[in-house]
Amino acid sequence: MLAVTTWGATATDVLAAPTDWTIYNNWTDDDGYITFGHFAGAYQYKPIAFDNVSAMNPESNNIVYCFTGQTSSFEIAWLQVLGYKTQSVLFGVNNLKYSELNDAGKPHWHFPYHSYDYVTGKN
Repeated sequence: MLAVTTWGATATDVLAAPTDWTIYNNWTDDDGYITFGHFAGAYQYKPIAFDNVSAMNPESNNIVYCFTGQTSSFEIAWLQVLGYKTQSVLFGVNNLKYSELNDAGKPHWHFPYHSYDYVTGKN
């Protein structure tokens, strides 16, 4: 894990070549996977854990994503300790569907290099 230099890939990279990856969606609810969509060919894991991780190929170009990238980043660190070749989709689906996540009350956040309006206080 300490030797890894690439922790994530952009959603644009994954969308450009989805067959280059084995993609894992880490949303605990079916609604998110269906309602907001998912990368073509993505498997849904709820969540990745000891009882289901053996279904993943440790040598594949595995990529995990969630709503904001926070949960998937913890998971890929754990997976790398276990010897899996894996990355996280940077900023998760938030990078692709911020407004939809915001409107549905799902986890989301503004990141500084996009042109989203920044609102202080309660959303």
